[in-house]
Amino acid sequence: MSNLKEKTLGLLGFLLAMSLSTFSAQAQEDAVEEAQVEIQEADEDDDTEEVVVTGSRLRKTAFTSISPLQVISTEASREVGLIDPASILQESSQSAGQQIDLTFQGFVLDNGPGASTASLRGLGASRTLILVNGRRVAPSGVEGAPSSPDLNLIPSALVQRYDILSDGASSVYGSDAVAGVINVILKKDFDGLELELNTSVPQQSNGIENTISASYGKNFDRGFFGVGLEYEKTEEVQYADRRWLDECDKHLEIDQAGNVRDIGYDDQFFNDQGPSNCKRSGLAGRIIVGRDGVNPSFVGINRVGSIYFNPGQGNFLGDWSESSTFGISPDGDGDGVTDVDFQNHIINGNDLFTTLYPENERVSFMSFGEYTFQGDMNLTAFGEVMYNKRETFADSGSFQLFPTIAADNQFNPCNPNGAGVDCGLALNGFLTNPNIEQQFIDTYGGTPTQFGLLGGASGPLTAQIVASVRGDRTQVTSKLDQTRFVAGLRGDLPMIPVGGNSDWNFELALVNSKSDGTASRPGIRQDRIDLAST
Repeated sequence: MSNLKEKTLGLLGFLLAMSLSTFSAQAQEDAVEEAQVEIQEADEDDDTEEVVVTGSRLRKTAFTSISPLQVISTEASREVGLIDPASILQESSQSAGQQIDLTFQGFVLDNGPGASTASLRGLGASRTLILVNGRRVAPSGVEGAPSSPDLNLIPSALVQRYDILSDGASSVYGSDAVAGVINVILKKDFDGLELELNTSVPQQSNGIENTISASYGKNFDRGFFGVGLEYEKTEEVQYADRRWLDECDKHLEIDQAGNVRDIGYDDQFFNDQGPSNCKRSGLAGRIIVGRDGVNPSFVGINRVGSIYFNPGQGNFLGDWSESSTFGISPDGDGDGVTDVDFQNHIINGNDLFTTLYPENERVSFMSFGEYTFQGDMNLTAFGEVMYNKRETFADSGSFQLFPTIAADNQFNPCNPNGAGVDCGLALNGFLTNPNIEQQFIDTYGGTPTQFGLLGGASGPLTAQIVASVRGDRTQVTSKLDQTRFVAGLRGDLPMIPVGGNSDWNFELALVNSKSDGTASRPGIRQDRIDLAST
């Protein structure tokens, strides 16, 4: 009986051990199957796509690329208020140095006025390559020597992301990629119609920017097709439209509380010249007396320099006043204030019609698509058609003119035989003015007469005018049209197992671009100036 009991207990123990072992093995199998299912689902949900990244023809992701690659999505940029490609790329962390945008209106711009370019690593736009879908974009612009694409011509509504390769890629693309490469990737995965309206309204007057875009896309089993149209209009902003350029407030800052405060401004030169106020007179009315147009040295009465148009308060002759002589600021009427406020006669600060941000109008159209044929080679035909038109107007202020007035010109103020006076005698009258004499005594301890500064009659003298004419070579209107056609074929080459790798592929593309632009700058003809000054 005892032996039977022991056998029974042993059998029960064996059966229990077998059950536990079977249960453990089954649990392990279930866990493995569940893990395999999770891995498979994760692989199916993983949207990481291996693409040809900028800087290489090898298929890999931005995370496995050996070159430093920055990817900027348009969705993230729009969240911070950046819409157009120029603003997005110029404010990226890889951009450094001077960035040329619409605010530059000078003669020496490579792409001319109205163009926006990108400069990576501070090496210049001509060393930064711009691509669209991995293919080059031709330079465009007017005036200068266009060497870079105009970022304003890229339709922002069709851009999916920007790949910025900040490493030098001259070995892959050529010398224009020394600073890096910017690859604009267009959308592929959009269906239906998309309409978008963006408006930017500055806090101060003018400068409203409106952008209207419409895009339509259709995805098929073996390809897609997309088309987009974009219109942008920006108002002109002049110096007079901004407080920090129009008014006399200088050296202001905004503290953390949002309050504007003055951090201090003191210009001793203007203080010595007299009160400098916010009065904005016309352009400079200045004449250099006795200046020989051939020889820049003074002739005749070489003790007089520049005289300024000062109606009703002239201290030298008629309505003209001398602003500085022998280190003193003349006070001919004895009111304790210098007769000429220099700031009322300088050009800087008086040309408030100067353009800060130009008037700009742009129309962009683009159509693109691709289709993949059946077969192991995955032959894919692709094409792009782009047309852009831009018109920009800006006024860059006023340029100075320096015509020399002949001594016998009847309008020369120093021609006593015409409408002027004898400036030698006028100088004597100026230096013998009691108020001027007192200033000499207070400064030097004697009068101009005692120092032998008086002379005799000078007769007719040449004079050089320093003035500006609004619209003389400063108002520029630039118009630019650009067309771009792309056609190509790409595919896989599984039949060529070179080096033990059968994942070879190819791409053939034909790109044709054409830009046509005009720029006009009306100005005064030099021969007409010479004729008027004789």
